[in-house]
Amino acid sequence: MDIISSRDVEIARLALGGLAKRQDAIASNVANVMTPGYQRKEVSFEDQLQSILEREELRKKLRAYNSDLDADTKSDVIPNKGFIPIINQNHGLSPQQLKFLSENDYDRFAPEVLQDFSKFDVENDNNVDLEKEMTDMAKNGIKYNVLTNLESRAFTKLSDIIRSGG
Repeated sequence: MDIISSRDVEIARLALGGLAKRQDAIASNVANVMTPGYQRKEVSFEDQLQSILEREELRKKLRAYNSDLDADTKSDVIPNKGFIPIINQNHGLSPQQLKFLSENDYDRFAPEVLQDFSKFDVENDNNVDLEKEMTDMAKNGIKYNVLTNLESRAFTKLSDIIRSGG
């Protein structure tokens, strides 16, 4: 049983980074609520995180498949030596699959800052709705706090286990 996995830590780190970038965009929107011509910004990253999780699951399945292939390797009989396994050098995986297994999606994670070109305030050609921004800021802050609390608890458990000697 994993108390805390490196995958969980990485995903949490990426999510916290995305939420921090979103908070910056929201703060910029609030600061420019009265700036003529300002277009509000949004930050999108959840789809990227979902894609990373899906690709990690696919890698896990591919590794399991590869392990099954390794377990089923053929053997040859060599006199006075018994059975010697013949190992398939590419483990039954294509070059594309091997490349996929070695890729690191975490390094490619980049929350997207998007400009919102929706409705405008006719008077100042600005599309920031202060009430919406304040609601978004509160929601984003709650998500950030929940995630940091979960990570803190996980690391506290790990620390307690280390202190108790296992």
